[in-house]
Amino acid sequence: MSVQAFQRAKPGAAVALMITVLAAWFLAEAILQGTSYLLVPLAVFAAVIVLLQTLKDWRKGVLFFLTWMLFEDLARKYLGNNMAVYFAKDVLAAACCLSFYAARTPKRILHTRPRFVLLFACFFFWSLLEVFNPNSPSLWYGLLGLKLYFGYAPLFFLGYALIKNASDLRRFLAVNMVIAALISLLGVAQAAAGKTLLSPAELAPDIRELGSLMRTAPITGETFLRPPSVFVSDGRYGSYLLLALLLGLGATTYFFLQRLPRRKWLIGAMVLIMAAILLSAVRGTLMWAIITAGVFILAYAPEMRSKGAHLRRIGTAISATALLGISSVVFLSVYYPEALNSRVAFYRQTLLPSSSKFELTARIWDYPVSEFRKVFTFPNWPLGYGTGTCSLGAQYVTRILGAAPSGIGIESGFGNLILEMGIPGLMLWLAWSCTLLVAEWKVVHQLRGTALFPLGFIIFWFSLITLVPSMLSGLGIENFVTNAYFFLLTGVLFSLPALRYGDLPAYSDTGVREKAAGADLHRVLGKSMPLPG
Repeated sequence: MSVQAFQRAKPGAAVALMITVLAAWFLAEAILQGTSYLLVPLAVFAAVIVLLQTLKDWRKGVLFFLTWMLFEDLARKYLGNNMAVYFAKDVLAAACCLSFYAARTPKRILHTRPRFVLLFACFFFWSLLEVFNPNSPSLWYGLLGLKLYFGYAPLFFLGYALIKNASDLRRFLAVNMVIAALISLLGVAQAAAGKTLLSPAELAPDIRELGSLMRTAPITGETFLRPPSVFVSDGRYGSYLLLALLLGLGATTYFFLQRLPRRKWLIGAMVLIMAAILLSAVRGTLMWAIITAGVFILAYAPEMRSKGAHLRRIGTAISATALLGISSVVFLSVYYPEALNSRVAFYRQTLLPSSSKFELTARIWDYPVSEFRKVFTFPNWPLGYGTGTCSLGAQYVTRILGAAPSGIGIESGFGNLILEMGIPGLMLWLAWSCTLLVAEWKVVHQLRGTALFPLGFIIFWFSLITLVPSMLSGLGIENFVTNAYFFLLTGVLFSLPALRYGDLPAYSDTGVREKAAGADLHRVLGKSMPLPG
């Protein structure tokens, strides 16, 4: 910035910059010295600034929300797992929605009612009814369940309105890739160092085991840390790495097809993400990464055959990524052989069929099926025990609010859905999920032949993984990071067809349907009905 430009700038901007630098310096000193009490006033000050900026501009607020949500666990580590920190992201999400609906500036409004909305509404009302299930020990469980399932659903509308032109899409993807690269880099550093960096000497009891989980190769006995990076658990870190890989595939392909600036930096981010997946020792993430690469190539093969120039650009990106990936593996094998070899041994001894400790079949079929069968050992499974009684975080309802323990819960997303809401809840879940996936696939089909197709397909693939496989063997949508990105990216996907025609036209305060893309969305999503906006 030139001197003249700086002099023309508002004084508040310079003051905010100086305050931000000072706050960052004090925060770094507090972390290095372990004086966590200094973090409280700094966190409060930063929260007020971010909240005010969010109320002023909801678009910035969405990026603030994503950033805070991903780094929230880091603050929880240093503040003794303070639950006020846990709910800060919900306040920020509510501020984004409030700022969006109260904004006087023109904004995109979805003018068609997607067919899955009605079924999703039915699922919501059944979940609301199950809050008052007489088998539930407390209404607090119901409120917890409603928050986990539906708290971030409004992000669908914000995601749709967020991408009004190609510039918005580039900024959204770039910010997410920068965050993903940083989180991956910290995870790689933790795995290489063999200890948990950015973690206080003594973690709170609720997260102590999750943040320092060790694994052992079953045959050779090599022990290593499963790094959590900035999260409180290695499982949440592994789930985020898969999301980062998916977004990275879509973003990198889009940037190279459009020949956008700084596209080469995305290759470096992808290398970091792949290295983090390799060193995370989360086998599910590694397997889904391999499956995703194969499915993505198969889905995009017809597109590459039709355009030679596009094929060369994507080929260049793939070659550069592979070369840098191999270089990173060589670097780790030379300078950090113990970190790499122990994890490779763990993968080899548990995932290869030739190994005597082969566990792949048990993990993808035997264990999920056995957990699901446990549902029928509970007497009230047909109508459930109430929303939230098996939800993630139920231990805090018991400890903080004094509610009686529910005494139920298994390691199966679909199983817990039955235990909470009975068979009707599962049927409604499957109905709205399948309808959503069909609608998303129709939108992806609209993007064929454009640079937006890879990104659209990746979002569809992420929705499919979230709604089906992850519900078979894990928490699925109850993971708040997965939940928030699921609704937000779904809205982004439905906004992509309009970008085929270039930047979107200006919108009035009440919203104007796009002339060309609006007709496509109307045909894809169904009956025309105004939605809240």
